Amino acid sequence: MPYESDKNMLVPWFLMASYAYYELGIHIMPDSEFDNIAIKLEKHWEDVDHMHKHLITKEMLATSSGYSIKYTNMIKYATRAYMRTLTKKQMKKFSTCKKAKNTV
Repeated sequence: MPYESDKNMLVPWFLMASYAYYELGIHIMPDSEFDNIAIKLEKHWEDVDHMHKHLITKEMLATSSGYSIKYTNMIKYATRAYMRTLTKKQMKKFSTCKKAKNTV
């Protein structure tokens, strides 16, 4: 994943995974990977620089939850664009968490 070499990329991946899960009802990564992103983002918080960092709180990272995030259109579109790149096999690898509000 891109965030392995660039800690600033932890922000968009946290946001996209949260949006997919809480708003669309779809996992775009395993829970363990999302938890790992939250841990790394919390660890490197002071060093991370990203235009959407202000949407995330340290409490969200501590609880590995993006439930209360106010998603921008950029985050929504980026998530949907990423989801369109996934194959059916990749999507099946992750379980559906709830009925999706919208379709991709």
